[in-house]
Amino acid sequence: MQRRSELTKKFETSRKNLLWVAIFSVVNILLMLLRANITFLFSASFPVLVIELGQILSEELGYSPLLLIAAIISFVSISLYAVCYFLAKKHRVFILVALILFSIDTLFLIWIITLGFELSILLDVAFHIWILYYLITGTRTWAVLRKLPPDEEIEEDGNEMPLVQPPA
Repeated sequence: MQRRSELTKKFETSRKNLLWVAIFSVVNILLMLLRANITFLFSASFPVLVIELGQILSEELGYSPLLLIAAIISFVSISLYAVCYFLAKKHRVFILVALILFSIDTLFLIWIITLGFELSILLDVAFHIWILYYLITGTRTWAVLRKLPPDEEIEEDGNEMPLVQPPA
């Protein structure tokens, strides 16, 4: 049987993974802006590509505000994950919003792959699958918790069973 506390723990694990995505994405953007040649894998793809595009365009066109605009777009897109993380604490539906956002990011990664495949991108794909797994798990857990009254637990087959038997 799964108790409410076990389901809540599962949901919190999903939220923590979402937080790590936001943190590593911010770190990656900062590293790119500092022109460091290292990146972390546990992050979103869209903000990274926007920064790369901003760097290329600002250098080719000689117009540095393009990089600033790219940085703003990147940080706004990352902040959506952070907002979902914080709001999901009270309003669990935001884990679903995060899943939708990260699914779009994953589609964006797939589009990048179609432009030119590199073997190193397989690690990004693997981490995207990992993150998607936890966001899907969090969304499913939210759906179960939403239907579960506060004083009940769930059996493995999904049937609800009261924790305390009413007096006869």
